[in-house]
Amino acid sequence: MGTHKLLLPWQRQTVIDHVLDAWQASCVNKVVIVCRKDDHELAATIKRHPVDLVQPETAPIDMKASVLCGLHSLIDSQNPQPTDRCFVAPSDLPTLQTQVIDAVAAAATDPAHVVVPRFAGKSSHPVLFPISVMYQIIKIPPDRGLNHLVDSVEKVFVDLPGEQACPDIDTPQEYRALRDQH
Repeated sequence: MGTHKLLLPWQRQTVIDHVLDAWQASCVNKVVIVCRKDDHELAATIKRHPVDLVQPETAPIDMKASVLCGLHSLIDSQNPQPTDRCFVAPSDLPTLQTQVIDAVAAAATDPAHVVVPRFAGKSSHPVLFPISVMYQIIKIPPDRGLNHLVDSVEKVFVDLPGEQACPDIDTPQEYRALRDQH
Protein backbone atom coordinates (compact mmCIF):
# COMPACT_ATOMS: atom_id res chain seq x y z
CA MET A 1 0.00 0.00 0.00
CA GLY A 2 3.02 2.25 0.24
CA THR A 3 2.07 3.39 3.76
CA HIS A 4 1.37 1.14 6.72
CA LYS A 5 -2.36 0.45 6.35
CA LEU A 6 -3.04 0.95 10.06
CA LEU A 7 -1.53 4.44 9.85
CA LEU A 8 -3.63 5.53 6.87
CA PRO A 9 -6.00 8.43 7.53
CA TRP A 10 -9.52 7.53 8.61
CA GLN A 11 -12.12 10.10 9.67
CA ARG A 12 -9.67 12.72 11.01
CA GLN A 13 -7.40 10.13 12.65
CA THR A 14 -5.63 6.92 11.64
CA VAL A 15 -7.18 3.51 11.02
CA ILE A 16 -5.61 2.11 14.21
CA ASP A 17 -6.76 5.08 16.29
CA HIS A 18 -10.33 4.55 15.07
CA VAL A 19 -10.19 0.80 15.76
CA LEU A 20 -8.73 1.23 19.24
CA ASP A 21 -11.27 3.95 20.06
CA ALA A 22 -14.09 1.54 19.12
CA TRP A 23 -12.69 -1.18 21.39
CA GLN A 24 -12.11 1.24 24.26
CA ALA A 25 -15.65 2.63 24.08
CA SER A 26 -17.13 -0.88 24.13
CA CYS A 27 -17.99 -3.20 27.02
CA VAL A 28 -14.58 -4.90 26.68
CA ASN A 29 -12.46 -4.50 29.82
CA LYS A 30 -9.00 -5.20 28.36
CA VAL A 31 -7.55 -4.60 24.89
CA VAL A 32 -4.40 -6.42 23.83
CA ILE A 33 -2.77 -5.64 20.50
CA VAL A 34 0.22 -7.37 18.92
CA CYS A 35 2.70 -5.31 16.91
CA ARG A 36 6.05 -6.22 15.36
CA LYS A 37 8.99 -5.04 17.45
CA ASP A 38 10.48 -3.12 14.50
CA ASP A 39 7.23 -1.27 13.74
CA HIS A 40 8.17 1.85 15.71
CA GLU A 41 5.68 4.31 14.20
CA LEU A 42 2.73 1.97 14.71
CA ALA A 43 3.85 1.16 18.26
CA ALA A 44 4.11 4.88 19.07
CA THR A 45 0.55 5.42 17.83
CA ILE A 46 -0.77 2.45 19.81
CA LYS A 47 0.97 3.67 22.98
CA ARG A 48 -1.24 6.77 22.95
CA HIS A 49 -4.12 4.46 23.95
CA PRO A 50 -4.66 2.68 27.28
CA VAL A 51 -4.18 -0.80 25.80
CA ASP A 52 -1.68 -3.60 26.31
CA LEU A 53 0.88 -3.56 23.51
CA VAL A 54 2.66 -6.87 22.90
CA GLN A 55 5.82 -6.79 20.80
CA PRO A 56 7.29 -10.29 20.51
CA GLU A 57 11.01 -10.69 19.84
CA THR A 58 10.25 -12.64 16.66
CA ALA A 59 7.63 -11.21 14.32
CA PRO A 60 4.53 -13.45 14.16
CA ILE A 61 4.30 -15.23 10.82
CA ASP A 62 0.50 -15.14 10.60
CA MET A 63 -2.67 -14.17 12.45
CA LYS A 64 -2.65 -17.42 14.43
CA ALA A 65 0.85 -16.64 15.75
CA SER A 66 -0.21 -13.07 16.59
CA VAL A 67 -3.26 -14.32 18.47
CA LEU A 68 -1.08 -16.75 20.43
CA CYS A 69 1.24 -13.89 21.44
CA GLY A 70 -1.74 -11.86 22.60
CA LEU A 71 -3.25 -14.85 24.41
CA HIS A 72 -0.03 -15.52 26.32
CA SER A 73 0.08 -11.86 27.37
CA LEU A 74 -3.55 -11.99 28.46
CA ILE A 75 -2.96 -15.16 30.50
CA ASP A 76 0.10 -13.64 32.16
CA SER A 77 -1.58 -10.34 33.03
CA GLN A 78 -5.19 -11.33 33.71
CA ASN A 79 -5.32 -14.98 34.87
CA PRO A 80 -8.54 -15.62 32.88
CA GLN A 81 -11.32 -17.54 34.58
CA PRO A 82 -13.18 -20.44 32.88
CA THR A 83 -16.19 -18.19 32.20
CA ASP A 84 -14.13 -15.43 30.56
CA ARG A 85 -14.23 -14.68 26.85
CA CYS A 86 -11.83 -13.16 24.40
CA PHE A 87 -12.49 -11.25 21.19
CA VAL A 88 -10.25 -11.90 18.20
CA ALA A 89 -10.13 -9.50 15.27
CA PRO A 90 -7.56 -8.09 12.88
CA SER A 91 -6.56 -4.48 13.44
CA ASP A 92 -7.36 -3.32 9.92
CA LEU A 93 -11.11 -2.89 10.41
CA PRO A 94 -11.60 0.84 9.84
CA THR A 95 -15.41 0.60 9.97
CA LEU A 96 -15.50 -1.26 13.31
CA GLN A 97 -18.18 0.20 15.58
CA THR A 98 -18.61 -0.08 19.33
CA GLN A 99 -22.22 -1.15 18.75
CA VAL A 100 -21.03 -4.22 16.84
CA ILE A 101 -18.62 -5.24 19.59
CA ASP A 102 -21.30 -4.80 22.24
CA ALA A 103 -23.93 -6.69 20.19
CA VAL A 104 -21.57 -9.66 19.80
CA ALA A 105 -20.77 -9.59 23.53
CA ALA A 106 -24.48 -9.44 24.42
CA ALA A 107 -25.13 -12.59 22.38
CA ALA A 108 -22.66 -14.59 24.48
CA THR A 109 -25.20 -16.49 26.55
CA ASP A 110 -23.77 -20.02 26.30
CA PRO A 111 -20.31 -20.34 27.86
CA ALA A 112 -19.24 -22.99 25.34
CA HIS A 113 -20.18 -21.23 22.11
CA VAL A 114 -18.12 -18.98 19.88
CA VAL A 115 -20.08 -15.87 18.86
CA VAL A 116 -19.71 -14.79 15.23
CA PRO A 117 -21.26 -11.65 13.74
CA ARG A 118 -22.95 -11.92 10.36
CA PHE A 119 -23.58 -8.96 8.14
CA ALA A 120 -26.09 -9.56 5.33
CA GLY A 121 -25.59 -13.30 5.94
CA LYS A 122 -21.78 -13.22 5.73
CA SER A 123 -19.64 -14.16 8.75
CA SER A 124 -17.12 -11.54 9.77
CA HIS A 125 -15.23 -9.96 12.67
CA PRO A 126 -14.96 -9.48 15.57
CA VAL A 127 -15.36 -13.07 16.84
CA LEU A 128 -15.87 -13.76 20.54
CA PHE A 129 -14.31 -16.95 21.93
CA PRO A 130 -14.77 -18.65 25.29
CA ILE A 131 -11.34 -18.71 26.94
CA SER A 132 -11.48 -22.53 26.91
CA VAL A 133 -11.68 -22.44 23.11
CA MET A 134 -8.86 -19.89 22.93
CA TYR A 135 -6.59 -22.40 24.67
CA GLN A 136 -7.23 -24.78 21.75
CA ILE A 137 -5.37 -22.45 19.36
CA ILE A 138 -2.17 -24.13 20.50
CA LYS A 139 -3.48 -27.43 19.08
CA ILE A 140 -4.27 -26.10 15.58
CA PRO A 141 -2.07 -27.92 13.05
CA PRO A 142 0.70 -25.74 11.59
CA ASP A 143 -0.88 -25.83 8.13
CA ARG A 144 -4.26 -24.59 9.43
CA GLY A 145 -5.42 -21.16 10.51
CA LEU A 146 -7.89 -19.83 13.05
CA ASN A 147 -10.83 -20.64 10.77
CA HIS A 148 -10.03 -24.32 11.36
CA LEU A 149 -10.79 -23.78 15.05
CA VAL A 150 -13.91 -21.71 14.41
CA ASP A 151 -15.20 -24.38 12.03
CA SER A 152 -14.70 -27.12 14.64
CA VAL A 153 -16.69 -25.62 17.53
CA GLU A 154 -20.29 -24.72 18.30
CA LYS A 155 -21.20 -21.22 17.17
CA VAL A 156 -23.88 -18.66 17.75
CA PHE A 157 -24.40 -16.17 14.94
CA VAL A 158 -25.44 -12.58 15.54
CA ASP A 159 -27.17 -11.12 12.51
CA LEU A 160 -26.40 -7.43 12.15
CA PRO A 161 -27.31 -4.87 9.48
CA GLY A 162 -25.11 -4.98 6.39
CA GLU A 163 -24.17 -1.33 6.78
CA GLN A 164 -22.42 -2.22 10.06
CA ALA A 165 -20.11 -4.72 8.31
CA CYS A 166 -16.45 -4.60 9.32
CA PRO A 167 -14.38 -5.51 6.25
CA ASP A 168 -10.62 -5.48 6.54
CA ILE A 169 -8.41 -3.56 4.15
CA ASP A 170 -5.87 -5.66 2.29
CA THR A 171 -5.44 -3.58 -0.85
CA PRO A 172 -5.32 0.13 -1.72
CA GLN A 173 -8.55 -0.37 -3.67
CA GLU A 174 -10.36 -1.79 -0.61
CA TYR A 175 -9.14 1.11 1.51
CA ARG A 176 -10.23 3.73 -1.03
CA ALA A 177 -13.63 2.09 -1.52
CA LEU A 178 -14.31 2.05 2.23
CA ARG A 179 -12.99 5.58 2.70
CA ASP A 180 -15.23 6.85 -0.10
CA GLN A 181 -18.28 5.14 1.47
CA HIS A 182 -17.68 6.65 4.91
